[in-house]
Amino acid sequence: MLCTACSYAMQQGKAVVAAAGNEANLPLYYYDLGNGVVGDYEVTVVPAGCPGVIGVAATDEHDSRVFFSNYAVGALSDLAEFAAPGWAVLSTLPNNTYGAWSGTSMATPIVSAAIARVKAYWGYANVFDAVNRLLSTGATLGPSNGFPIPTKRVDIARALGYTGSGIQGYVYSAEGYEGPLGGAKVTIIAGPSGTVGKYAFTNNLGFYTFPGLPAGTYTLQVSKADYISYTIKVTVPAGGFAENANFYLVKKADKDTAKVVVT
Repeated sequence: MLCTACSYAMQQGKAVVAAAGNEANLPLYYYDLGNGVVGDYEVTVVPAGCPGVIGVAATDEHDSRVFFSNYAVGALSDLAEFAAPGWAVLSTLPNNTYGAWSGTSMATPIVSAAIARVKAYWGYANVFDAVNRLLSTGATLGPSNGFPIPTKRVDIARALGYTGSGIQGYVYSAEGYEGPLGGAKVTIIAGPSGTVGKYAFTNNLGFYTFPGLPAGTYTLQVSKADYISYTIKVTVPAGGFAENANFYLVKKADKDTAKVVVT
């Protein structure tokens, strides 16, 4: 019945976007064994798995599938056409508060909003032209990202025609318990003419970005009080971003001290 309702909506020219689910495909694998045939998947997730419905999987800040997210595989190739951030997404909560929640239900509104934005920006009469635009401009995530079937992570900037290039990434504590490091300074210490000396500070989520950089090879150095500075080399492709240029910083060891007592 739900698939029938979705089909009716699409016949009226509406795009139906749905969360792929948060079971890591485990129930789907379990029920797949019901008839003794492996890989035909008698059960799917609805409405994401309904014909024509746009299913959305969840990714983290490294463009990897979040461990709980369902995903397209085998006969369920249409379970998730898109992926979007779905890990620790800051959102509004009841009683005028905010919180960081995770789930494919956090990723789905990002895709819905992207479709609406692209449709309005390009003036498409057909909403599915906007969907196809996002599919053609999205970043392809494959097996190394946790997606057996290549899945498109929405890239709203590319879908709107942005062709600039640059670098972006995160700075983390390598201590294992502190997580992202805000207030770290990332500096370009080697790169194409006119870029050396540029710097950016990480936000509270440890994120930094250098937009508008020419293609080429860069050396970045990160520094933060009480941490050992670190450098990495990053290659910026023409017309694209070098993403996931991440740092993991180690705290400086406490300095040895000596106590001298004069009598």
